[in-house]
Amino acid sequence: PKIAPTSDNGCYISWFDSIGNGFDLRLQKLDADGNEQWAHNGVLVLDRGFSSTQDYGLDVDAAGNALLTCRDDSGTGVQISAAKVSPTGALLWGAGGVSLTNTNNFVAAPKIAGTSDGSAVIAWTENSLVRLQKLDGAGAPQWGTGLSQSPSAGAYSVADLHDHGTTVILSMVH
Repeated sequence: PKIAPTSDNGCYISWFDSIGNGFDLRLQKLDADGNEQWAHNGVLVLDRGFSSTQDYGLDVDAAGNALLTCRDDSGTGVQISAAKVSPTGALLWGAGGVSLTNTNNFVAAPKIAGTSDGSAVIAWTENSLVRLQKLDGAGAPQWGTGLSQSPSAGAYSVADLHDHGTTVILSMVH
């Protein structure tokens, strides 16, 4: 599970749940006293079929919406998807969120950061490099096909990502 504080002194809590077939991504909002704000077991963010888990990302945007990203096997192959959930539990980027990749490459361990302009930046490992994409508030890509960070030798993987105004700070393992 992951936790992200909200401006109303509550928080979002996300987790992988194996209620159905695979580890699905779920989200719950708690108020300042720790009371569930949505139905018990929260909101189903992504219905996945994975039999194991891998790290993923949770953050809160400037408007108080939850931002999540993870590996997604609900479509073609294994891709990286991102979702935006309102404080009322509505899936703002639709069921399944926004797919950030369309590849046969190995993708792993995405992170997400909400920026002060209402956008979100997502970083993930893809084969031996790190890829990044910025989505506007509506979920539309802002950096064309995205940015890549590639080492001259060896491999990079995403370690952490945090917002810094309208930009982000990314740490990688080399």
